[in-house]
Amino acid sequence: MAAILGALKMLADEDWPIRGRLIFAAVGDEEVGSGGIKRLISQGVRADYAVVGEPTKLNIYSAHNGGINFSVKFLGKSAHASQPFQGINAIYAASDFALKIEKLAIRLRKKRTFTGSPSISLTIIKGGVKSNIIPDSCESILDRRITPEEDPDKVIETVRKIAEKVAKTRRVKIEFKVMRVIPPAETDRKSEIVQAALKAASKVLGKKIRLKGLRATCDMTFLVNEAHIPTIIFGPGDLKQCHAVDEWVSIEELRRGAEIYKEIAVEILK
Repeated sequence: MAAILGALKMLADEDWPIRGRLIFAAVGDEEVGSGGIKRLISQGVRADYAVVGEPTKLNIYSAHNGGINFSVKFLGKSAHASQPFQGINAIYAASDFALKIEKLAIRLRKKRTFTGSPSISLTIIKGGVKSNIIPDSCESILDRRITPEEDPDKVIETVRKIAEKVAKTRRVKIEFKVMRVIPPAETDRKSEIVQAALKAASKVLGKKIRLKGLRATCDMTFLVNEAHIPTIIFGPGDLKQCHAVDEWVSIEELRRGAEIYKEIAVEILK
């Protein structure tokens, strides 16, 4: 945000050497439900192009992966822990499922695309109520990152089949829920916004910048897939430092980022 405001300040100091209109949208809630960008689009915002200010280490990204969140709950039968075979331990079923998901993750890691490898991670597991009771339920929460080349329906079906196979083997039932789907997004590499951004970054940084794809998800998905606005991702900072207790960005990157934002605007609206 600081770099974008810096770019606007530089344009203002130069008496707005552009022809057209710039919209600065400081939307919130991107990490949870993307309520900010959804509201902006619902209010009818219109633009020829957009830039999402995610940390890219000053690289230009024209595509990003999507994401799917699953809940898979295994339902067994409770019993006293002194008689474990009188029940059906749901945690054992969830454990089998977790190991199969790990194997799937290893296979996915070998795939290479413009936006990196697809991935799947078991991020939360909840089961059991007391140390002397065989657990009759255990829930697994998963995060699956999908590339623009993948079919979300096929991705969902693959996870469902793994869960169903485990359920059959372990003689448990399952409750399978797709909690959230965020489609991947991609802007044509020949688009004016992509070429303008590459030119601006190369000019400011003094070297040729190559286009990249982002492994994570962001608000670009709504701008591209719902508002149909060609969009890129660009900004100072490193994605590796996000969600950490000591997030930081260098002043030099902020300064250069502001200059690149400004040059993108000038190139598009000259």
